[in-house]
Amino acid sequence: MQRLYLLESDPNAARLAAIADLLGAPHERVREIPSTPGAVILCGRDFEALQDALAASPHAVLVYDPEHSPALVAELKPVGRGVASFSIGRTRPDVTAVLSGLTVETAIDCLVFANAASTDTLISEGGAPFFVAKDRLFVVGAREVLDIGQRAPLGAEPARDHFAELIPFVMFIKWALGDRCWRAAEACASIVIDDPLLRPRYGCIEFDSFLAWLCEDELAATFAFIPWNHARSNPKTVALFRENPDRLSICVHGCDHTKGEFSVTDPARLDALSQTALARMAKHEERFGLRDDRVMVFPQGKFSMEALAALHRSGYTAAVNTSPFPTDYAGQFAVRDLLDLAITRPNAAPLFRRRYPTDLFAFATDLF
Repeated sequence: MQRLYLLESDPNAARLAAIADLLGAPHERVREIPSTPGAVILCGRDFEALQDALAASPHAVLVYDPEHSPALVAELKPVGRGVASFSIGRTRPDVTAVLSGLTVETAIDCLVFANAASTDTLISEGGAPFFVAKDRLFVVGAREVLDIGQRAPLGAEPARDHFAELIPFVMFIKWALGDRCWRAAEACASIVIDDPLLRPRYGCIEFDSFLAWLCEDELAATFAFIPWNHARSNPKTVALFRENPDRLSICVHGCDHTKGEFSVTDPARLDALSQTALARMAKHEERFGLRDDRVMVFPQGKFSMEALAALHRSGYTAAVNTSPFPTDYAGQFAVRDLLDLAITRPNAAPLFRRRYPTDLFAFATDLF
């Protein structure tokens, strides 16, 4: 099977293996690069020693820390500088995929190349190439590889904060190993709208015209329904949901929707809130015939770690929140957790993240 080969001598081999694990990419740490076709990531020092053998091999190769390869220094002339943003090009969409054409603001000291005219520029900074490719050889100006096992600080956005040390490596692995990495069967999303009563009109939403728009553009929407409102729905509006389950659905939005109700840490209080919410949703289903998804969208985006445990005990499928960080966050998450599909903990409901439609880069990296 084609796989990613990492040299045991590479100081970042363990970090690269962790990224490959995250992507579901088959990989192997080796003392010597085998002849079996595959992909190779290695530092500039090791590339210098193996470049002749790699040139004659069938491997796709990514080299980082190129200033430690005299051959690459002579060819690409790397220059170190502080970077404020990166631009992802469109010359190789087979590599850059849905990130093609985007710009990401970040801050890092890295290498760019003063002489890369004979290569394809995949990512640049201020017009200077940072990630380049020529045939099967890829070179990136990153000096390090992100350790996705490290603790994530509050507010961390790994794909943005550590773009240079992560995204080019992900691009290469997904390009080189293709379907051997985990991939979604299709790219899809759901619009999530908090609070509305199920009545013909709520605020800016007129449900008849809203449903017509969803059908026209082949979209779906989930309404985070406040359980306290279980007796206040309009039968005709509810009928729209029952008759169009592929377009409209509801899930659970708190219990009473009081400020920070799920940010408390008392297990008994959280169990009571979680179970009362489900009991009210059951009354709503009994009265109006509309089943809900057992997914909690936290009111005001506030929740504690214990709240996720309470949801699990009460039988919820998952939780959804804009910020993945609980109000009592004390470094419980690794960077890897923030990059995965959901944050999972033993005996806790998985936490999925949602985004406001203001940051195209965040949506693109989620899809990527």
